Amino acid sequence: MFDKTGTITEGVPSVIKVCKFLNEQAFPYSQLLAILGTAENKSEHSLAMAVLKFSKESLNMDNFGKCLKFDAVPGCGLKAKVIKIEDVIKNTTPKMNICEYEDLSHFLNREINSSKTETDNFIEGSKVYDVLIGNREWMKRNFLTITDKVEDLMQDNEKNGHTCVLVAINNQIISMLVIADKVKEEAHLAIYTLKKMGLEVYLLTGDNKRTALSIAKQVGIKHVFAEVLPHNKALKIEQLQKLTTNGKVAMVGDGINDSPALAKADIGIAIGTGTDVAVEAADVVLIRNN
Repeated sequence: MFDKTGTITEGVPSVIKVCKFLNEQAFPYSQLLAILGTAENKSEHSLAMAVLKFSKESLNMDNFGKCLKFDAVPGCGLKAKVIKIEDVIKNTTPKMNICEYEDLSHFLNREINSSKTETDNFIEGSKVYDVLIGNREWMKRNFLTITDKVEDLMQDNEKNGHTCVLVAINNQIISMLVIADKVKEEAHLAIYTLKKMGLEVYLLTGDNKRTALSIAKQVGIKHVFAEVLPHNKALKIEQLQKLTTNGKVAMVGDGINDSPALAKADIGIAIGTGTDVAVEAADVVLIRNN
Protein backbone atom coordinates (compact mmCIF):
# COMPACT_ATOMS: atom_id res chain seq x y z
CA MET A 1 0.00 0.00 0.00
CA PHE A 2 1.47 3.32 -1.11
CA ASP A 3 0.47 6.77 0.03
CA LYS A 4 0.34 9.16 -2.92
CA THR A 5 1.66 12.59 -1.93
CA GLY A 6 5.37 12.58 -1.20
CA THR A 7 5.62 8.84 -1.81
CA ILE A 8 4.50 8.22 -5.39
CA THR A 9 4.68 11.94 -6.17
CA GLU A 10 7.44 14.41 -5.33
CA GLY A 11 5.38 15.93 -2.53
CA VAL A 12 6.08 19.46 -3.77
CA PRO A 13 2.72 20.59 -5.21
CA SER A 14 2.43 23.88 -7.07
CA VAL A 15 -0.43 26.00 -8.36
CA ILE A 16 -0.49 25.75 -12.15
CA LYS A 17 -3.82 27.43 -12.91
CA VAL A 18 -6.29 29.86 -11.35
CA CYS A 19 -9.87 30.10 -12.57
CA LYS A 20 -11.83 33.10 -11.28
CA PHE A 21 -15.60 33.21 -11.62
CA LEU A 22 -15.97 36.94 -11.04
CA ASN A 23 -14.51 39.64 -13.26
CA GLU A 24 -11.92 42.19 -12.12
CA GLN A 25 -14.47 44.85 -11.37
CA ALA A 26 -16.51 42.55 -9.14
CA PHE A 27 -13.53 40.97 -7.39
CA PRO A 28 -9.93 41.96 -8.26
CA TYR A 29 -7.31 39.24 -8.69
CA SER A 30 -5.02 40.93 -6.16
CA GLN A 31 -7.82 40.79 -3.59
CA LEU A 32 -8.22 37.04 -4.14
CA LEU A 33 -4.46 36.46 -3.79
CA ALA A 34 -4.26 38.48 -0.58
CA ILE A 35 -7.14 36.54 0.96
CA LEU A 36 -5.61 33.21 -0.07
CA GLY A 37 -2.22 34.12 1.36
CA THR A 38 -3.70 35.35 4.62
CA ALA A 39 -5.88 32.27 5.18
CA GLU A 40 -3.36 29.63 4.11
CA ASN A 41 -0.59 31.20 6.19
CA LYS A 42 -1.96 29.35 9.23
CA SER A 43 -2.16 25.92 7.61
CA GLU A 44 0.57 23.26 7.51
CA HIS A 45 -0.94 21.13 4.72
CA SER A 46 1.23 20.62 1.62
CA LEU A 47 -1.47 22.06 -0.63
CA ALA A 48 -1.75 25.09 1.65
CA MET A 49 2.01 25.60 1.36
CA ALA A 50 1.65 25.56 -2.42
CA VAL A 51 -1.11 28.19 -2.33
CA LEU A 52 0.84 30.35 0.13
CA LYS A 53 3.99 30.21 -2.00
CA PHE A 54 1.97 31.05 -5.09
CA SER A 55 0.32 34.06 -3.38
CA LYS A 56 3.66 35.37 -2.14
CA GLU A 57 5.28 35.11 -5.57
CA SER A 58 2.30 36.60 -7.39
CA LEU A 59 2.09 39.64 -5.09
CA ASN A 60 5.84 39.77 -4.45
CA MET A 61 5.39 40.05 -0.68
CA ASP A 62 5.73 37.98 2.49
CA ASN A 63 3.22 39.70 4.77
CA PHE A 64 -0.51 39.53 4.29
CA GLY A 65 -3.57 40.49 6.31
CA LYS A 66 -4.89 39.11 9.59
CA CYS A 67 -6.53 35.72 9.97
CA LEU A 68 -9.15 35.10 12.66
CA LYS A 69 -11.11 32.02 13.81
CA PHE A 70 -8.98 29.67 11.72
CA ASP A 71 -10.23 26.09 11.62
CA ALA A 72 -8.82 23.27 9.47
CA VAL A 73 -10.56 19.94 8.94
CA PRO A 74 -8.20 17.16 7.72
CA GLY A 75 -9.22 15.77 4.35
CA CYS A 76 -11.59 18.64 3.65
CA GLY A 77 -10.27 22.19 3.95
CA LEU A 78 -10.18 25.29 6.09
CA LYS A 79 -12.49 27.99 7.35
CA ALA A 80 -11.37 31.43 8.51
CA LYS A 81 -12.16 35.11 8.73
CA VAL A 82 -9.73 37.41 6.93
CA ILE A 83 -9.30 41.13 7.62
CA LYS A 84 -6.81 43.93 7.00
CA ILE A 85 -5.99 43.15 3.39
CA GLU A 86 -6.67 46.70 2.20
CA ASP A 87 -3.05 47.77 2.67
CA VAL A 88 -1.81 44.54 1.10
CA ILE A 89 -3.52 45.12 -2.21
CA LYS A 90 -3.12 48.90 -2.23
CA ASN A 91 -1.03 49.92 -5.24
CA THR A 92 -0.26 46.25 -5.94
CA THR A 93 -0.23 44.70 -9.40
CA PRO A 94 -0.08 40.90 -9.27
CA LYS A 95 2.26 39.03 -11.59
CA MET A 96 0.23 37.23 -14.22
CA ASN A 97 2.97 34.90 -15.49
CA ILE A 98 3.29 32.79 -12.33
CA CYS A 99 0.69 30.33 -13.61
CA GLU A 100 -2.13 30.08 -16.11
CA TYR A 101 -4.95 32.48 -15.27
CA GLU A 102 -8.45 32.25 -16.66
CA ASP A 103 -11.31 34.69 -16.16
CA LEU A 104 -14.43 32.54 -16.40
CA SER A 105 -16.98 35.14 -15.38
CA HIS A 106 -18.38 35.07 -18.91
CA PHE A 107 -19.85 31.60 -18.70
CA LEU A 108 -20.91 31.76 -15.07
CA ASN A 109 -22.22 35.31 -14.97
CA ARG A 110 -25.85 34.20 -14.70
CA GLU A 111 -25.08 31.80 -11.87
CA ILE A 112 -23.16 34.25 -9.71
CA ASN A 113 -24.37 37.44 -8.16
CA SER A 114 -21.34 39.63 -7.53
CA SER A 115 -23.14 41.58 -4.80
CA LYS A 116 -23.04 38.46 -2.61
CA THR A 117 -19.31 38.93 -2.11
CA GLU A 118 -19.87 42.21 -0.33
CA THR A 119 -20.23 42.31 3.44
CA ASP A 120 -21.29 44.96 5.93
CA ASN A 121 -19.27 43.37 8.73
CA PHE A 122 -16.19 45.23 9.95
CA ILE A 123 -13.58 44.32 12.57
CA GLU A 124 -10.90 46.77 13.64
CA GLY A 125 -12.13 49.09 10.92
CA SER A 126 -11.46 46.48 8.23
CA LYS A 127 -13.89 44.58 6.00
CA VAL A 128 -14.36 40.93 6.99
CA TYR A 129 -14.12 38.10 4.49
CA ASP A 130 -15.54 34.71 5.46
CA VAL A 131 -13.26 32.27 3.67
CA LEU A 132 -13.62 28.60 2.79
CA ILE A 133 -10.84 26.78 0.93
CA GLY A 134 -11.08 23.07 0.19
CA ASN A 135 -12.58 20.23 -1.78
CA ARG A 136 -16.12 19.37 -2.88
CA GLU A 137 -16.99 17.77 0.42
CA TRP A 138 -15.94 20.89 2.32
CA MET A 139 -18.15 23.11 0.19
CA LYS A 140 -21.11 20.74 0.61
CA ARG A 141 -20.59 20.57 4.38
CA ASN A 142 -20.88 24.34 4.41
CA PHE A 143 -24.07 24.26 2.32
CA LEU A 144 -22.57 25.67 -0.87
CA THR A 145 -23.72 24.41 -4.26
CA ILE A 146 -21.19 23.44 -6.91
CA THR A 147 -22.70 24.25 -10.30
CA ASP A 148 -22.56 21.77 -13.15
CA LYS A 149 -20.13 23.97 -15.06
CA VAL A 150 -17.72 24.18 -12.13
CA GLU A 151 -18.01 20.43 -11.61
CA ASP A 152 -17.20 19.79 -15.29
CA LEU A 153 -14.21 22.11 -15.00
CA MET A 154 -12.94 20.22 -11.95
CA GLN A 155 -13.34 16.83 -13.62
CA ASP A 156 -11.46 17.94 -16.74
CA ASN A 157 -8.43 18.88 -14.62
CA GLU A 158 -8.65 15.89 -12.30
CA LYS A 159 -8.48 13.48 -15.23
CA ASN A 160 -4.97 14.84 -15.83
CA GLY A 161 -3.90 13.92 -12.30
CA HIS A 162 -4.29 17.42 -10.90
CA THR A 163 -5.97 18.42 -7.64
CA CYS A 164 -8.68 21.09 -7.70
CA VAL A 165 -9.22 23.37 -4.71
CA LEU A 166 -12.32 25.54 -4.47
CA VAL A 167 -12.33 28.99 -2.89
CA ALA A 168 -15.50 30.48 -1.42
CA ILE A 169 -15.70 33.98 -0.02
CA ASN A 170 -18.71 35.23 1.87
CA ASN A 171 -20.74 32.10 1.06
CA GLN A 172 -20.03 32.08 -2.65
CA ILE A 173 -17.61 29.95 -4.67
CA ILE A 174 -15.57 32.47 -6.63
CA SER A 175 -12.44 30.61 -7.71
CA MET A 176 -10.83 27.26 -8.41
CA LEU A 177 -7.12 26.53 -8.04
CA VAL A 178 -5.52 23.71 -10.02
CA ILE A 179 -2.56 22.14 -8.22
CA ALA A 180 -0.06 19.68 -9.69
CA ASP A 181 2.37 17.34 -7.95
CA LYS A 182 4.90 15.64 -10.23
CA VAL A 183 5.18 11.84 -10.15
CA LYS A 184 8.62 10.66 -9.00
CA GLU A 185 10.77 9.47 -11.89
CA GLU A 186 11.57 6.17 -10.18
CA ALA A 187 7.98 5.40 -9.11
CA HIS A 188 6.98 3.43 -12.22
CA LEU A 189 10.07 1.20 -12.04
CA ALA A 190 9.54 0.58 -8.32
CA ILE A 191 5.92 -0.50 -8.88
CA TYR A 192 6.90 -2.65 -11.86
CA THR A 193 9.59 -4.41 -9.79
CA LEU A 194 7.21 -5.13 -6.91
CA LYS A 195 4.59 -6.56 -9.24
CA LYS A 196 7.25 -8.76 -10.91
CA MET A 197 7.96 -10.13 -7.42
CA GLY A 198 4.33 -11.25 -7.23
CA LEU A 199 3.14 -8.53 -4.86
CA GLU A 200 -0.21 -6.75 -5.14
CA VAL A 201 0.19 -2.99 -5.11
CA TYR A 202 -2.43 -0.49 -3.91
CA LEU A 203 -2.58 3.30 -3.87
CA LEU A 204 -4.07 4.99 -0.80
CA THR A 205 -4.93 8.69 -0.86
CA GLY A 206 -7.29 11.31 0.45
CA ASP A 207 -7.39 12.90 -2.99
CA ASN A 208 -10.43 12.55 -5.26
CA LYS A 209 -10.95 9.41 -7.29
CA ARG A 210 -10.24 10.87 -10.74
CA THR A 211 -6.92 12.38 -9.68
CA ALA A 212 -5.96 9.18 -7.85
CA LEU A 213 -6.80 6.97 -10.84
CA SER A 214 -4.77 9.21 -13.15
CA ILE A 215 -1.68 9.06 -10.92
CA ALA A 216 -2.13 5.31 -10.40
CA LYS A 217 -2.33 4.74 -14.15
CA GLN A 218 0.91 6.67 -14.71
CA VAL A 219 2.85 4.32 -12.42
CA GLY A 220 1.03 1.08 -13.18
CA ILE A 221 -1.12 0.65 -10.07
CA LYS A 222 -4.53 -0.95 -10.63
CA HIS A 223 -5.94 -1.01 -7.10
CA VAL A 224 -6.88 2.41 -5.70
CA PHE A 225 -8.41 3.61 -2.44
CA ALA A 226 -9.30 7.28 -2.96
CA GLU A 227 -11.00 10.00 -0.90
CA VAL A 228 -9.88 8.27 2.30
CA LEU A 229 -9.92 10.61 5.29
CA PRO A 230 -6.69 10.61 7.36
CA HIS A 231 -8.21 8.78 10.32
CA ASN A 232 -9.53 6.04 8.01
CA LYS A 233 -6.20 5.08 6.43
CA ALA A 234 -5.44 2.59 9.21
CA LEU A 235 -8.89 1.03 8.66
CA LYS A 236 -7.99 0.35 5.02
CA ILE A 237 -4.86 -1.44 6.19
CA GLU A 238 -6.97 -3.52 8.56
CA GLN A 239 -9.40 -4.41 5.76
CA LEU A 240 -6.54 -5.72 3.61
CA GLN A 241 -5.08 -7.66 6.51
CA LYS A 242 -8.39 -9.48 6.93
CA LEU A 243 -8.45 -10.34 3.21
CA THR A 244 -4.82 -11.46 3.16
CA THR A 245 -4.69 -14.99 4.57
CA ASN A 246 -1.18 -16.07 3.53
CA GLY A 247 0.73 -12.83 3.41
CA LYS A 248 1.51 -9.52 5.05
CA VAL A 249 0.42 -5.96 4.38
CA ALA A 250 3.13 -3.31 4.05
CA MET A 251 2.43 0.43 4.05
CA VAL A 252 4.72 3.05 2.52
CA GLY A 253 4.19 6.69 3.51
CA ASP A 254 5.85 9.89 4.61
CA GLY A 255 3.26 12.17 6.23
CA ILE A 256 1.77 12.76 9.65
CA ASN A 257 -1.54 11.41 8.37
CA ASP A 258 0.17 8.17 7.33
CA SER A 259 1.56 7.35 10.78
CA PRO A 260 -1.49 5.38 12.09
CA ALA A 261 -1.49 3.28 8.91
CA LEU A 262 2.27 2.74 9.15
CA ALA A 263 1.85 1.53 12.73
CA LYS A 264 -1.11 -0.70 11.86
CA ALA A 265 0.56 -2.41 8.89
CA ASP A 266 2.51 -5.64 9.33
CA ILE A 267 5.45 -3.71 7.92
CA GLY A 268 5.49 0.09 8.06
CA ILE A 269 7.92 1.72 5.63
CA ALA A 270 8.61 5.44 5.92
CA ILE A 271 10.33 7.69 3.41
CA GLY A 272 13.35 9.13 5.22
CA THR A 273 12.64 12.66 4.01
CA GLY A 274 9.14 12.52 5.50
CA THR A 275 7.84 13.73 8.84
CA ASP A 276 9.36 12.70 12.17
CA VAL A 277 6.02 11.18 13.21
CA ALA A 278 5.95 8.88 10.17
CA VAL A 279 9.56 7.83 10.70
CA GLU A 280 8.87 7.04 14.35
CA ALA A 281 5.79 4.94 13.50
CA ALA A 282 7.52 2.85 10.82
CA ASP A 283 9.47 -0.40 11.09
CA VAL A 284 11.73 0.50 8.16
CA VAL A 285 12.99 3.92 7.05
CA LEU A 286 14.21 4.41 3.49
CA ILE A 287 17.22 6.72 3.26
CA ARG A 288 19.13 7.52 0.10
CA ASN A 289 22.88 7.15 0.59
CA ASN A 290 24.67 9.80 -1.43
